[in-house]
Amino acid sequence: TWDDPTKSLVDEGAAGNDTIALQFPSAIREGERPYFIMGDPAYPVYVARFDTAKGGIEELMASGQEHNVGIRFAPQSDQQQQFKGKVVYKEGQYRAVFKRALTTPDKDDLAIEVMKFIPIAFSAWDGTNGEVDSKRSITAWYYLLLKPPDPPTRYIYPTIFSVLVVGLLWGISRRYGKGKGA
Repeated sequence: TWDDPTKSLVDEGAAGNDTIALQFPSAIREGERPYFIMGDPAYPVYVARFDTAKGGIEELMASGQEHNVGIRFAPQSDQQQQFKGKVVYKEGQYRAVFKRALTTPDKDDLAIEVMKFIPIAFSAWDGTNGEVDSKRSITAWYYLLLKPPDPPTRYIYPTIFSVLVVGLLWGISRRYGKGKGA
């Protein structure tokens, strides 16, 4: 979720489209992260970018930025596009959902492992403010940590225990009630 007072589209006179991008290292290297501004030639990054005008997520590899050239993006082929998602603009705020399997058959996609810290960075372009190419809002690296799903026993055992306790209490109260009436 991020605030943006204007929905910017080139077709409506803005310098660029509002866009949001997630960025991951192309591979996890122990104790090392790529340059947080779209990587570099020695350590590229994997990017999932949602352009509000196009209405879909495109996956790219980025290998940094050259002076006066902008970011070096290499789009992945249509077969390599794994991300799905949706962005909604309402009352000056964008809400985005990006969805992808943790692992994919594509060797360029980062495998996201449970209980492992995965570096993630964000970029956002506000077209009304003239943010295009390398002019944008960025974050440094954050870490994504996915916890394993709860096992079904987490819900089964407390339910069984509750039923046993209620049954036991019902039995005690019934027995106590019979003894009192005699």
